[in-house]
Amino acid sequence: MLEFADTQGFVFSGYLHKPFASYLLLKVTDRERAQVFLRDLCQLVTTGNDRPREACLNIALSAAGLSALGLPEDAFQTFPLEFREGMAGSETRSRALGDTDSNDPNHWRWGRPNDRVHVLLMIFAQDEAVLERLVTAQRNAFAGALSVAYERRTAALPDRKEHFGFTDGIAQPIIEGSGQE
Repeated sequence: MLEFADTQGFVFSGYLHKPFASYLLLKVTDRERAQVFLRDLCQLVTTGNDRPREACLNIALSAAGLSALGLPEDAFQTFPLEFREGMAGSETRSRALGDTDSNDPNHWRWGRPNDRVHVLLMIFAQDEAVLERLVTAQRNAFAGALSVAYERRTAALPDRKEHFGFTDGIAQPIIEGSGQE
């Protein structure tokens, strides 16, 4: 039995009806304040049970983010090596992913080997005004705790295309027990 209330909503949906989005890549600048911000943010995260009309908010943490937030090393070591190293964690990983030559991680805008992103805050909204209001509110909430490494704003494409150009619903894996076909 899936625990929809404990699973973020974007696992089940590309949010087709929330065509405007902001992806905020963040770095922890004050561990304690970031921990408080994230604890409070949990109340706003859209779950698999939620069907908000105006907006959805989801979050992801990188391995570097878990470390920056103070996850104990013994707990950190329980994660797979690929996650702990990250996409730019080693030359071996870069070669395996095809990130060499001009695609080498040292050329990336963000997420370079010595410049890791800690948190991804994803905000999806029904219109640009709602998106702007929510992004401003979150920027105010995390001020002094996290800094913005990069922000990407997007709008969904026509013909049931989600923000990255995929047809909504088929880019998501179907999870047994989700009720999706």
